[in-house]
Amino acid sequence: MRRIVKVVAVSAVILFSVDFFGCRLPSSGPFPIVISSETLTLEWDPPVEELPPSPFGASAYRVYFRHHNTATWTLCGTVAATLNPQVVLQHSEFGNGSFDFAISTVSGIDQESLLLTSLNPSDSLNEGWYITWIRTD
Repeated sequence: MRRIVKVVAVSAVILFSVDFFGCRLPSSGPFPIVISSETLTLEWDPPVEELPPSPFGASAYRVYFRHHNTATWTLCGTVAATLNPQVVLQHSEFGNGSFDFAISTVSGIDQESLLLTSLNPSDSLNEGWYITWIRTD
């Protein structure tokens, strides 16, 4: 399954795909996406094939973040498993900075898949991305 991650900030939608709306991508990444909105919405295709074997199937997705180029992931939310999962993040909970994001799938018996990270987003964008979130107000 091809995974597509969308980042929605204010009214702009960035769809991460091979051709990036027909524009040439930078030759190397990961590359920054700079936003200044109060909210950030992350949407993704469910990574069901990476779910650990379970008779109960996917029950939720966990969303993690970390400061760009650091090692420690922090849980920032859990989202019920749906066909179109998304999470809305508030700048006030993160502050200004650069952030990597990751998503895992959780089974009904609390088994968790490996993280799908913005720096290694499968075939949707081989070079990866991170968010630089700057607000001045």
